[in-house]
Amino acid sequence: DEQIDGIGRGLCARGLGRGSRAVIMLENCPEMIALQAAMSRMGAAGVTISYRSTVAELTYLVNHSGADAMFFSAATESVVREALSSFDRLRADRLFCVGDGVDGFAGYEDLLREPGSAAQEEGDDAAVIIYTSGTTGKPKGAVRKFPRDAMEGTLQIIASSPLRTDDVHLAVLPFYHSTAYAFTSFSHVVGATVVILDHFDPDAFLSAVQEHRVTQTALVPTLLHRVMQLGAERIWRYDTGTLRAILLAGAPLGAELARSAMDVFGDVLYNYYGATETGLNTVAGPHDLRASPGTIGRLIPGTDLRLLDDEGREVRDGEVGELFVRGPLMVEGYHNDDVSTRASQRDGFFSVEDLGWVDGRGCY
Repeated sequence: DEQIDGIGRGLCARGLGRGSRAVIMLENCPEMIALQAAMSRMGAAGVTISYRSTVAELTYLVNHSGADAMFFSAATESVVREALSSFDRLRADRLFCVGDGVDGFAGYEDLLREPGSAAQEEGDDAAVIIYTSGTTGKPKGAVRKFPRDAMEGTLQIIASSPLRTDDVHLAVLPFYHSTAYAFTSFSHVVGATVVILDHFDPDAFLSAVQEHRVTQTALVPTLLHRVMQLGAERIWRYDTGTLRAILLAGAPLGAELARSAMDVFGDVLYNYYGATETGLNTVAGPHDLRASPGTIGRLIPGTDLRLLDDEGREVRDGEVGELFVRGPLMVEGYHNDDVSTRASQRDGFFSVEDLGWVDGRGCY
C-alpha cells in the first residue's frame, strides 16, 4: 500500500493525475501489480503492452494511447531509445526504468522517494487499456473501467472457480495478457499467495509447482501442450500433488489435450471462455470436460450470452451462432475507435466474432 501511494506521489509530482495514461512494458514482476493499482488509485489508466514489442509497435501503442508516462526494464532499453524520437507527446523525463538502472532515464525507485501526499482519486476514470491484436489491421485498445458494481462480477467468477484463501497461485503467463492479470487479481482478492515467474519453461514451471507447493495456476492451452510434450514419465519426476486446479483461457482447449492432461495431473482442469473485451463468461469443470469434450462449459452467473445468426436471430440448440455477451466486466469499447466499438455491439451485447453452439447437456 505504501509503494502504491509512493508511485502516485511521484507521478503527480511530474504532472500526471486523473485521466492520465501510462504505458507499462515489463516482464512479470511485482512492480507491475503495484503500478496498475497506483494508476487506478489516481483515477488514471495503465496501458499494458508486450515487452517483446518492436520499435514500430511501441511507437504506435504509445502514440495511439496518448501515453503521458512509461515504465520499462533494462532489457528493452534499446527499443525504447530508438522509438523515443517518434513519440508524439511522451517526454523522456517521464520514462522510468524498473529494476536495473540505465543512463539517461529516471528509475522506478526515484518515484518512491517523492515527498508530499498521495493522490487518491479513484473513480470512473480509473481503467486499464489492453491492446488486442486482431486478425487484421492495427491493434485495438480495449478500455476496461472498474465501476463499483464490477466487484459483483468479480465475486461471481470467484464463486464459480476453485479458489481458496490458502491457495498458492503460480503466475507464469505474461501480465500484459488479461488471463494472467485476472487470475492473479482473483487470488489476491481471496487472500492467496502469488508466486511470479518472469517467463515460461515447462521444467521450470513444474519445478516451481514442486518448490512452492502450488495449488492452482493459470495457463493457455499452448503452454499446457508444451508441458504435456515432456511426457508423463518426465512430468511425474516432479511432485505436483498439491495442484488442485489448472485454469485455462485465452484459446480453444482441444478435447484430446484436456483428456491427456487430466490423465497425468488428475481431474484438475477448468476451462474458461472469455475475451479481453468481455471478461470471463463461461467455465467448464473436469466433469464437463470429460462428458462434453471440447466444451467451454456453462454460463458464469451474472453473464448473458446470445448465439445469433447472420440476421441477428437467436439460433436453436445445436446450431452454430456468433457469441454475443453482456456482463459486468464488459469493456467500455475501443480507445479512440468508435467505428470498431459500434461494429462489435448489438443491443448492449459485445462480440469478438467467435462462434459457438450448445450441446444436449447444456454446455457451450
